[in-house]
Amino acid sequence: MEQTVKFNEDDRLQVIRRLESYFSAKLEQISNSRKCFQDASGKLYCIIGASGDWHGIPARIFESPEAQMPNSHLIIAKRYQSKIDIFKGSLVTLIKNKSKLLRNKKGDYQFHSHIVGASLEIEDIPHFYLEKIDEINYSVMDSEKNIIRELKKIPKRELESLLKEIASKDNPCLKVSKMRIW
Repeated sequence: MEQTVKFNEDDRLQVIRRLESYFSAKLEQISNSRKCFQDASGKLYCIIGASGDWHGIPARIFESPEAQMPNSHLIIAKRYQSKIDIFKGSLVTLIKNKSKLLRNKKGDYQFHSHIVGASLEIEDIPHFYLEKIDEINYSVMDSEKNIIRELKKIPKRELESLLKEIASKDNPCLKVSKMRIW
């Protein structure tokens, strides 16, 4: 399986855009929660971004009246090095089975998942699967942007020294005099 990387806010925004397209609905963030969104009809979308198989949901989400609506969605966006898989399932099913979930010291709920074919199985709840509805692929260009972003974090003198060292290895593809990061 492909190596995972941390799910970040840029990833969350891309997932929200894809969900808006998939559901043909504008999603609005509820209060200051990064995980709770609602469409114009009042349907709740609990969006969890993850890079691993462990997930957490604040207990307050389980207690909200919107979460009890039969058409509320649990969305898990699983981040890998080159893509994000987006899965959809019933939030109500998760809530009805909350007694099977682990709880942390704050009282929030936790669960584990794994991929089974084109589905994501919630391990803690037998026979509860989320269907894969979309995939966001990262292009080589995105990878290059990330590399340049990381290179910009290196102090200029260190970077120049590193580039000169690489160029001294007789690499015809890299000429320091022509390379410009800034």
